[in-house]
Amino acid sequence: MGKIFVEGLELPARVGVYRRERGHRQQLSLDLEASFEKVEEAAATERLADTLNYEGLVALARAVIERRHYPLVETLATTIAHSMLEQPGVLQARVRLRKIGCMPDVACAGTEVELKQESSRSKLPDTSAHRAPAPLAELPPKAGVVIVGGGVAGLATALWCGRLGHSALLLDPEPRLGGQLHLVHVKMIDLPGMAPVTGAELAARLLSRLPKAIRWFSARLAAIEVGAARVVLRLATSSGERSVAAGAVVLATGLSRRRLGVPGERELLGRGILATGSKDVDQTVGQRVVVVGGGDGACENAMKLDDLGAEVILLHRGAELSARAEFRAAVTARNIEIRLGVRIRAFIADSQQQLAAIELASGERIAAPYALLRVGWLPNSAALPDAWLNERGYVRCDAGLRVEGARRVFVAGDLRDPPAPSVAASFGDGACAAKAAISLLEREATRET
Repeated sequence: MGKIFVEGLELPARVGVYRRERGHRQQLSLDLEASFEKVEEAAATERLADTLNYEGLVALARAVIERRHYPLVETLATTIAHSMLEQPGVLQARVRLRKIGCMPDVACAGTEVELKQESSRSKLPDTSAHRAPAPLAELPPKAGVVIVGGGVAGLATALWCGRLGHSALLLDPEPRLGGQLHLVHVKMIDLPGMAPVTGAELAARLLSRLPKAIRWFSARLAAIEVGAARVVLRLATSSGERSVAAGAVVLATGLSRRRLGVPGERELLGRGILATGSKDVDQTVGQRVVVVGGGDGACENAMKLDDLGAEVILLHRGAELSARAEFRAAVTARNIEIRLGVRIRAFIADSQQQLAAIELASGERIAAPYALLRVGWLPNSAALPDAWLNERGYVRCDAGLRVEGARRVFVAGDLRDPPAPSVAASFGDGACAAKAAISLLEREATRET
């Protein structure tokens, strides 16, 4: 193994978390070092193509720096190291980054990152067995356990059904399993016993562990009918209405983001109205972003966007922010314009059908190329009987997760409005719901014999 290094590469970069560091570039000095295999082959052939090119490393670092504003030098250094490891034959990458003259009486300050090939990226497990739903022609008319919803709670229920030696049908109309996990683009650090992972990485791990006895069908629950011996699920599919009679059902349909329901909202999603506050937001640096909402999610995302260098305006219809006290204090201390008691009438597009402005009920228009809506959540319970729901549309259940008034139906995850909604709580709900459903079927089978 040999090494190629570049020392003292000086480049201007948009980096820094403080407001004084935004809007201009700071001078960086970088040392790059790449360990690579086949060094003896390059020495023997004396061909540039058989080794690493110094100019290539410089161009790579320059390209990463030009992508966006980086709040932390650690993020920039790690991104450069990852890019180095993507080059053929590179086994190890080291990046030493210095900010020149960033503080009085200090020549430089910075960070050093060293990554190895096996630790540079999470090796995602194979999910081919559950990458696509099973053909609808194979949907059986009867089943033991049917799980409705393919998010965290639904997948956890399916895993536990398999662990307990039972098959199950998993119904979800989305093009991929994982639910809201695919909206989590930052590393989740609060999963007990697990290294930090993004939502997509966690979804891939869960899918890789699903046994073949769990079969996924693309179907949306349209109605549910509870009988003495069976629960009949009426399903809407791409080939028309179908039905399945189940011995036990676990509802895990979760939540959907609440929408304002105003003109332009649906049409401009992804065209200026951001889906999340952590993905595809690099373009908001130096731009105005209107965040709508007053809860924890709105305040947290407003501060994230402020950290990235955006000009943030926070709009809330209430007389005061509804977020927890620490979020209210933190967002108020920022250079974020907060406007209370306002309602949105419409989102206005420009000639390119991109967001141009937000029109308020007062008639005022706020020019902004980006907006982020965080106005709460709604339970996905429209297909369920009203008798099962509380006043906010969440499913009512007992301590064993059995739906009140329906002995064959159980609920897991956010659909039951848990006191501490989280991925970890959904894991636990899935285990409990699976055990409860299977215990019901096993008791009935014992009585029949």
